[in-house]
Amino acid sequence: MSEKLGTLIEAPPAPPIPMKQVSITNILEKARAEQWEELALGRDENDRQWLRTTGWNPARTFIVGGEALNIEDVVSCTGLQRLAMRHCARGSEGALALATLTGLTSLDLSENSIGDEGAQALFEGRWAGPKRPNKLRWLALQRNNITFLPKEILDTRDAQAILAYYRRYRSSANQPLNEAKLLVVGNEAVGKTSLIRYLTTGKPRDPDEKKTPGVIAHQRIETQTWCPADQAPFLNVWDFGGQEMLHETHKFFLTERSVYLLVLEDRREDDTSIYKWLRTISNRGGDSPIIVVINKCDDNLPKLLLDETTIAREWPSVVAFVRTSCNGDEVAGQTIKALKVKILETLQHDPRLAHVRDLLPNPWRRVKDAVAEFAEHQKVLSHLDFVRLCENAEAAEAITDENEQRGLLQLLHNLGVIVAHGLRQDAPAALQNVTILDPNWLTGAIYKVLTAGLVVQQSGVFRREQLAELLDSNDYPVGRWEFMLSMMQLDNMGLCFPLRGSTSEEYLVPEALPKNAPNYDSWPKDSLRFRFDYEYLPPGLIPRFIVEAHAQDTSTRWRTGVVLTVAGCSVLVAGNPGKNRLDILVHGSEAMRRSALNVVLEHLGRVHALNPEIKPAPKVPLPDNPEVTVSYQHLLTLEDLEGPTYRYLPENASRRYSVSELLDGVRTRQLKDDTKLVVSADLPSPDVLLVVTTDVEFEAVETAAKAITGQNSEILNGRRRVYYDLGTIADARVFVVETEMGASEPGGSLSSVSTAIAELRLGSSAGRAPASVIAVGTAFGMSEGKQAIGDVLVSTHLRNYDPERVGKNEIIPRGSRAPASTTLLSRVRGATKRLKDFKVRRGLVLSGAKLVDNFDYRESLERLEPEAIGGEMEGSGVHTACHDGGAEWLVVKAICDWGDGNKGDDKNARQNLAAKNAATLVFAALWNGGFKR
Repeated sequence: MSEKLGTLIEAPPAPPIPMKQVSITNILEKARAEQWEELALGRDENDRQWLRTTGWNPARTFIVGGEALNIEDVVSCTGLQRLAMRHCARGSEGALALATLTGLTSLDLSENSIGDEGAQALFEGRWAGPKRPNKLRWLALQRNNITFLPKEILDTRDAQAILAYYRRYRSSANQPLNEAKLLVVGNEAVGKTSLIRYLTTGKPRDPDEKKTPGVIAHQRIETQTWCPADQAPFLNVWDFGGQEMLHETHKFFLTERSVYLLVLEDRREDDTSIYKWLRTISNRGGDSPIIVVINKCDDNLPKLLLDETTIAREWPSVVAFVRTSCNGDEVAGQTIKALKVKILETLQHDPRLAHVRDLLPNPWRRVKDAVAEFAEHQKVLSHLDFVRLCENAEAAEAITDENEQRGLLQLLHNLGVIVAHGLRQDAPAALQNVTILDPNWLTGAIYKVLTAGLVVQQSGVFRREQLAELLDSNDYPVGRWEFMLSMMQLDNMGLCFPLRGSTSEEYLVPEALPKNAPNYDSWPKDSLRFRFDYEYLPPGLIPRFIVEAHAQDTSTRWRTGVVLTVAGCSVLVAGNPGKNRLDILVHGSEAMRRSALNVVLEHLGRVHALNPEIKPAPKVPLPDNPEVTVSYQHLLTLEDLEGPTYRYLPENASRRYSVSELLDGVRTRQLKDDTKLVVSADLPSPDVLLVVTTDVEFEAVETAAKAITGQNSEILNGRRRVYYDLGTIADARVFVVETEMGASEPGGSLSSVSTAIAELRLGSSAGRAPASVIAVGTAFGMSEGKQAIGDVLVSTHLRNYDPERVGKNEIIPRGSRAPASTTLLSRVRGATKRLKDFKVRRGLVLSGAKLVDNFDYRESLERLEPEAIGGEMEGSGVHTACHDGGAEWLVVKAICDWGDGNKGDDKNARQNLAAKNAATLVFAALWNGGFKR
């Protein structure tokens, strides 16, 4: 029985937990009578699992199965604010009926085949008019065969933008878009620019052609002459410089729903380069069609021979292989003509490019053309200028709705007319305010920062103020710095990262880190080891990890590795790009090595999640022969099938090992035998995570939640922790996790909360961890005369009372005072005023591993910290885990004793009262709202 490492370690999906079948009619009657605000319905268990992992409350999620569903029964639940119906909305008639639910803020009707008729019925039934009452903010209509709405608009799930587009579509004349984006990528000197010139102008290559310095965009290239066809589309062609330093900046411009030309060179390319580019395109461009162009085929002796059949099978996005030459002879001209035909065939017949024929309202086309004209004179477009372009027209043609403007920006971005990365409503303000017209304005600035000698000399770190030395103030005024930094920090870019805790706004540039690794041959041989083998180890992965782990001491770092200090242990993380491998070696206290390894794996898991193409394979090195490794997943399978004592001979090993001998070094807390494991990717992410230690604390929390929701908690079994879903309280999804007593012990609050934050972040489709973590339960008081059993202690600060040095007559507590979240303190203070049954005390709370049950010891703590209002054992671990994981934290615990060893006969009653009061305060605060991420 053991909990095994689960941080981005892929495991086969666990069998779904069966759900008790209840009559859907009875469920709807209950929902109507109790005025439920949320309801999610699916056809089968797969729908239920999908709904649960995308944020719907499991306690309000039900399977319809083969039971007849009367849509009128759903509509009669007039209190609904959030509704999901997968495979059960009953076509256009059902969609029309649902439009009468005027209180909805979220509606998911994906996978219902409602078609154009159903979508129009939905909009016309209630929401299409701009002056009609409408609270809807989130609308999912994917996979419904809707043809009149552009995918760019549907995929936003922005209800107001979708409705704004529909109103415009209905009221304006519309014409086919007839425009697409063609992106030409490949390594340096493969002939991309010559190829584009031949395609767009008919001119062969120029022997004196210079390298493309960044990105060149050619707008609205006519294709009518390429091949006779009705309404041949225009192309926006993007030529990307091939220098390796520029590859990272290209990610800003690689988009979905485009055509890609991946250009290789027949003269000197090998097979491996194609796979690197296919991974990059797949990661950034989704399933966009790819034409592989083998260029410089200037004779009849092809030198680059690819296994085209296997490549096409493994990469379904590859639609063709075309050999070309850009010389001036007739044979070369025929190869270019063949490429033109293939591009047009793809545009006209590939279903992934059906959007090329989307209908575009004339006012949208007017703005698109105005933006293109603006770009002839300006490098960037401010949001204010864009709004002016939208509104500068007669009333019928003016686009004044900000939701419609946002949808139009998304379309222009995907077409390649602009580059806009601030389209989400929660995007940083700097990104929302600036749209790029000239891509080289961005790449030029980033290139200067990445290659600046100043940054290299400072070991890859620069201060914000130093941008004045790096950038030309005429092109990059101070007012644009925040935009530049925000672009470089985008999660899917990772070109620079703020160093948390820095007082001078320092940023780390991975590309400027030293290339040479220090000599670590003398690293202790008895270290705890772990390894990841990758299908592909991208150069930016380890620098991104360095930033993720920056809260630990990372002063020794280089391009492919870092030495960390975690939980008192020294941890070497070293990558080997040549072998596509990363090794982790942990040296230090044996009691803390596994906790340190877990922290490292959690940081690494977040980085893995941003690079899905790398396919990490976890390996366990043999303890006495670390060059030989065993598949971690295979060890888990052996333990499940054969048991932990099973002994087997690993390949290349000289002796047999038991499964437990290899797993015990890298696993931590135990799970119950009957626990059914669900991989992390199946877990939703809550807004709030409550932390409890004892059964009394858990029961108090669950009881308080049930008093609000009317539902019992649902058990969610993660790979490494068991969670209890309490449902939605006001606006926040709330989970509970149990820990062992203490902070740093195996299974204690440090490892449990660290694991939970990482695991729940990975389970979220948005990659988000819980925003708030609150430790709830019982504590000891400091003054029996001034305090009372049941008084609730709220930590304004926390201090670890574990002894750093114990002399003959003194104890010095370890660490400094850590401030709790001011936001959470404010929310709890707001709930205090209505609670009259107990007192709430705010102040310094002590936290440590030693159980305080001795009067003299407690008095010594009181002398050292006279301001302390009480103490407990898990808060310090919660604080550390949240500091590393980026979550807000707070300790809310009530007094159950005085830490003097006198528990008394009423010990259980005291603990029950204290746990109840603490839970009451926390849920009163949750009920007030404001905790949603």
